Amino acid sequence: MKCLKRSILFLLSLLIFIISFQVSALAVASPIVDNAGLLSDLEKEELVSSINEFKEDYKIDLAIVTSDGLGGKDAQSFADDFYEENNYGIGKEYSGVLLLIDMQERDICISTEGQALNYFDDNRLDSIIEDVSKYLSNEQYLDGFKIFMTDIKYYMDLGTVENQQLYSENTNVIKVLIIALIVGIIAATIACLIVVFSYKSPKATSSINYVDRDSIKFNKKKDIFINTYTTRSKIEKNNDNGGKTTVHKSSSGRTHGGRTGKF
Repeated sequence: MKCLKRSILFLLSLLIFIISFQVSALAVASPIVDNAGLLSDLEKEELVSSINEFKEDYKIDLAIVTSDGLGGKDAQSFADDFYEENNYGIGKEYSGVLLLIDMQERDICISTEGQALNYFDDNRLDSIIEDVSKYLSNEQYLDGFKIFMTDIKYYMDLGTVENQQLYSENTNVIKVLIIALIVGIIAATIACLIVVFSYKSPKATSSINYVDRDSIKFNKKKDIFINTYTTRSKIEKNNDNGGKTTVHKSSSGRTHGGRTGKF
């Protein structure tokens, strides 16, 4: 009987430990991680409140991270890893957007995942980075983060990107080289065949070949205007429809979108 009680107590203790471990493992970092010290406490509270309201309305996670060095990583890799290691993202697809600002290299980077990929293609992300960088360059950090949130809301309200095309940065380079090699061989073969057949083709003979060119004299010379040709080319405008979304794999193998820039 005592052994049974001990076994039950042991199992209960083990169960409590496992549950507490899982809860701590799933703990999500604050939506504002200001390791570079760019914001006051009041400014952080203001942004956190706005982000929590945004998450409730759009069901998309949002985080702003500042740093003073990336530990040897490039900005995109750091942003992707930070997003995953701190358990950002909502739902099974880990949907969300993270803005990274690195003061050491003056990098600005956005990482997206899950449903956020459908709303933020390359054009939209580039536009957001351009807007934010104007404020960061003038050391207006709070205003820069506010415009970031304003742009995010704007594009979420605008809706998903129509005719979206996903482009993977992890495309197999070997396949690309093989295709290029095959195309090159075909082009070279066609060029060689054209040259060979041009030498083998008999040249047409004409009576003009037997005329003494020195005996020909031209008395009149006249230029005749025949016709005019007008060509028109459409100037393509950059629009928001059918945008390309560049995606890549993080170090853990998850799929992220994102763009980088400088300020």
